[in-house]
Amino acid sequence: MYGLFVRPSNNYAVLDGLRAVSILWVVLSHVIFLGPSGHLEGIELASMYENIGLFYSFWLNGFYGVDCFFVLSGLLISNIIFREIDETGTLNLKVFYIRRILRLSPALIVVVLFVYLKKLPNFEFLWYNVFYINNFLALSDNVMTHTWSLSVEEQFYIAFSAFMFFFRKSRYILMSVMTLIVASFIIKFFIILYLWESIDVQIYEIGDINSDDSTNYIELIYFKPYTRYGAFLFGVLAMYLYRYRYDWLRQNIATWVGKSVVYLALIVIVGVAFSNLYRPQEQPSDLLLFVYHCFIGYLFSAALATLMIALLMRSDDLSIIHRGLSHRTLYPIAQLAYSLYLTHPLLIGILVSACIYIFVEKPFMDLRKVILRDSHS
Repeated sequence: MYGLFVRPSNNYAVLDGLRAVSILWVVLSHVIFLGPSGHLEGIELASMYENIGLFYSFWLNGFYGVDCFFVLSGLLISNIIFREIDETGTLNLKVFYIRRILRLSPALIVVVLFVYLKKLPNFEFLWYNVFYINNFLALSDNVMTHTWSLSVEEQFYIAFSAFMFFFRKSRYILMSVMTLIVASFIIKFFIILYLWESIDVQIYEIGDINSDDSTNYIELIYFKPYTRYGAFLFGVLAMYLYRYRYDWLRQNIATWVGKSVVYLALIVIVGVAFSNLYRPQEQPSDLLLFVYHCFIGYLFSAALATLMIALLMRSDDLSIIHRGLSHRTLYPIAQLAYSLYLTHPLLIGILVSACIYIFVEKPFMDLRKVILRDSHS
């Protein structure tokens, strides 16, 4: 219980705040789309969108909270990897994978067992969740569908850690990461272009599980690592610059160019978060919809990574935001974020999330420290 409320002195308080805001955003969005009676669909969605206001636009855009998690994850995981390479000259993949398994799997297995014992729909496919591949399972066969993002994260961890193991001594890591980011835009563009006829779905239809276009979009684009990995890499790029180009950042962030970039990032974040393409009677053109599906998610991720750098650098222009996100009341929410993400669609509640954190996540995190300490002795 102590670890739930007392923040360690060596963590990034502002990132805890971002994690807390992100999970609250996601949960609030799922309240609409999942609801007490199951998925909203068809006319229910259209009716809800008819008179949507600014606040509800933000509420509905909660799926961008997942992008926040991806950027944060890339930033934090790369920090662990960079630190180990700096300290040891190598990257122990075995220890890295054990660390990730002990961090994610215990709580996931507890929830999976609950679903299995309750014999919830599609429970026979739960092994896809356990092995982090349910994002490649048909939507109609999915159980705990929301955990698709955990699968994408785990797949990124495996790929990026292997990449860093082989290129750890390269002088071109920064260039390689930037190249992969550019490639992520190109890959997503051509995949969406190739599949456009089967995924040409209006934003307000995405939550309709009975729409073929919506199902195709979710299965072929939204859930797949090759259309989402760019968000992680923006986090990686942010941490690389923060660790290895700190002086350069410090020099430039105070210039008018640096300030302009940060302000532009804030405008993009707010603009995307409150964007409203949901009104059925005001459908955007196919061109606008294509651009939205191709680029807006990555644009949001890039802006968020820029904001994270500025917050870590404690930019004077963001002092109010920094203080707000660093407030101690957000720390417990950040600590519960993973358990809450796992359990909230099952309506188990915050109490169960706290119990899973205290009795499952935290003990295994402590065990992980012991194992890793012994492995280095």
